[in-house]
Amino acid sequence: MSLLLCRQEPVENPFYIEELGLYLYSSQELSYVIGNHPLLVMENFVDDRLILFLRSELRMPFLAERLEKWIKGRGPSDELLFQILADCAYYSPQEQTKFRQQVTAYRKLAAHEYEKKRADYFYSLGLYGKAASMYERILEAAREKGLSGEFRGKIWNNIAACYTKLFCFQKAMHAYDCAWNEDEKTEYVKRMYFLTRMQPGIEVKERYLERMSETAKAEWDPEWQAAGEGAGTQEKADDPEKSEPERESAEESVKEDTDAAKKGGKAEPGTDGGAKDGKTQKAGNAKEGKPETDGKAGKAKRSEEGKTGEPDAIEEIREIFAKDPIKRLSQAGSVVNRWKVEYRRMI
Repeated sequence: MSLLLCRQEPVENPFYIEELGLYLYSSQELSYVIGNHPLLVMENFVDDRLILFLRSELRMPFLAERLEKWIKGRGPSDELLFQILADCAYYSPQEQTKFRQQVTAYRKLAAHEYEKKRADYFYSLGLYGKAASMYERILEAAREKGLSGEFRGKIWNNIAACYTKLFCFQKAMHAYDCAWNEDEKTEYVKRMYFLTRMQPGIEVKERYLERMSETAKAEWDPEWQAAGEGAGTQEKADDPEKSEPERESAEESVKEDTDAAKKGGKAEPGTDGGAKDGKTQKAGNAKEGKPETDGKAGKAKRSEEGKTGEPDAIEEIREIFAKDPIKRLSQAGSVVNRWKVEYRRMI
């Protein structure tokens, strides 16, 4: 078990990262985000707002000045991230070298593979609207570059996964139709069938209904039932393409760091590496920890099951309605408002 406390830095105006929903109050937290979210910070992360935060809040004027001069003279570069990690000194030289190698490996990927990894990453954060837009841009480029139908089919599949998460089932059905047109895989028809289970009466083309034979349904139903009832039933239907080279976890780096923390390695700033619930401890001025993730883009987040075996959200509602009417009404309103905020963030 390890605990790393943040330096007490006099930050009055924290740095907000919208994609993660995090407020950063220290240079260690900034370093942690950079080290664990390379696919987020590799594009336009170091900007005037971050430089102002470094200069005014973290009291690192020399670093801020070097970054400004670099941008003016050479433009944006991954080297800016390396300089921040070196000056903040949260990671060891060996860890900084590993991060540099990881960034270099991403940059060596073909453009469409790199963009797909970024889209998968944003999907894993629950930013389904943003991920769908990124997948669609990949398709536009794929037409010009003449990429394979198999690859385009996978992209359409992931677009369908995004729309399913957003409860836009008819759009998801259209995306699976496009995936089938690119690559006639039975898996896409199976996922269309799962959509019909989620939304009975959804429009399905005749050619797919013919392939949803009673024999096929009997084969697919156990998989549907295994996914569970209610919200859990989406888990198989909207999983982005997996078990393929391109489907490598977009959060692989985060997963590696999480595993290392569990073994007693470097912990998240202000976080007990051996904490059972993985939630951020209050250390320094940290306001939030990193968002919980299972490290697999596209896998529906399943909460720990309690005595009832139900997701936490359902258990929370049951607890609210077990209270007196006055408290029940006010708490139910706060839960609904929270859900609204979470859904707006998705799109």
